[in-house]
Amino acid sequence: MLIGVAEIVLILVGIFALVAGRLPVNKKAKYVVTGRAARVIGIICLLPLPLSLVLDCVIVWILALLHKMPTEDSFRMAAGYIETAITLLCLAVAVLLSFLWRKPNQNVLPPK
Repeated sequence: MLIGVAEIVLILVGIFALVAGRLPVNKKAKYVVTGRAARVIGIICLLPLPLSLVLDCVIVWILALLHKMPTEDSFRMAAGYIETAITLLCLAVAVLLSFLWRKPNQNVLPPK
């Protein structure tokens, strides 16, 4: 359930980054990622669902070729692990790139 919420948040962040071309890195927006870098991070945030689907389909295809069909319960468990791993990997890559490509925000007023 929690991974589903994380995927939804990643999708929303990815759409915002793609549309706006700007991604605030921290809560007070002292740092931002803009332009192409923000859009790359947005694409990475949109990857968990398609990657999980493709990887699950490939695994089922390979198992079908080997004539070893998994039970429904074992497949759901394996698919859940795959989805969790891919979601956490995409989240880690997006966070790492956002900290590497961040720049000070020019629109934030300095404290008085």
